[in-house]
This record gives sequence, C-alpha cells and structure tokens, in this order.
Amino acid sequence: MLELTAVLALRGRVGVLDGGNGFDAYRVARFLRRHTSQLTETLSRIHVARVFTCYQMITLLEETPTSNIPHLLLDFLAPFYDENVPAAESYRLLGRALGQLARLRKTAPVLVSVHPPRVQQPDRDQLIEPLLEMADHVLIREAPRPDPPARLV
Repeated sequence: MLELTAVLALRGRVGVLDGGNGFDAYRVARFLRRHTSQLTETLSRIHVARVFTCYQMITLLEETPTSNIPHLLLDFLAPFYDENVPAAESYRLLGRALGQLARLRKTAPVLVSVHPPRVQQPDRDQLIEPLLEMADHVLIREAPRPDPPARLV
C-alpha cells in the first residue's frame, strides 16, 4: 500500500487515511527518491490523516469532500476493534463509515486494507463482512507458511 501511495503521488494527489498508525512516510520517500528528482513536490501531493478511534474515523470520512482524488484507507477496521467501544456501537459506526466510503467511491478509486484484530474478539468477528459485501474486488494476502521441520535422512 505504501508503494501504491507513492505511485499515485507520481501521477497526482492522493489521500491516505491511516487507521492503524502504520503509514511510513520515510519508506514512501525512499521509493519516490528512486523514481523522481522532484521529491518535495511529489510528497506534497500525499495528504495523510491518522485516526485512533472509530469516532475520529467517522468524522474524518464525513469531512472528506467528494472529489476525483483517490483514497487509500490503511488498516481501516483497526479503530472499530477498540475494546473501549461497545461492539454494538462499533457496528453502528461502521455502517456510517461504509456509507461515506460509498459516497467517496462514486467519483474516485477507494482502496481499503484491513488486518485481523490483534486479540480475538468474537463479538466483532463480523465487522469485515459488510465491507466485503460492498467491495468491487477483494485480494487476500495469506500469512506465510512456516517452513516444514528439518528431517534427518
């Protein structure tokens, strides 16, 4: 997703909404440095916003204007896994967030990445389902398989 951010910035403006505090601007800059001599100008095309709660996610999405600027939402569900927010409230707010994603994707590409929760939360296992239902395309990156144990022969 970070390299995609850089590639999009080479072509124009891009919005990045980071829900899991994983956006690494240095890595993006390193990638860009290999592809353009106009690093500062290209980096200025990337608008990054970080959210730490599902309430901030809703506010930011609602305040994002409809435009032709592509948006990348990194670790989108992370704020909705917050154990300090009741599960029912997380689902309700997710519904509002998905409404905003539907609005944004009418005029520009929207790419969303998600990760499983860090700890098991059975009451939030279905958070991903409505997101999958509205997606045009779904790519699943499987966890790397461990090497089989060594055998002596």
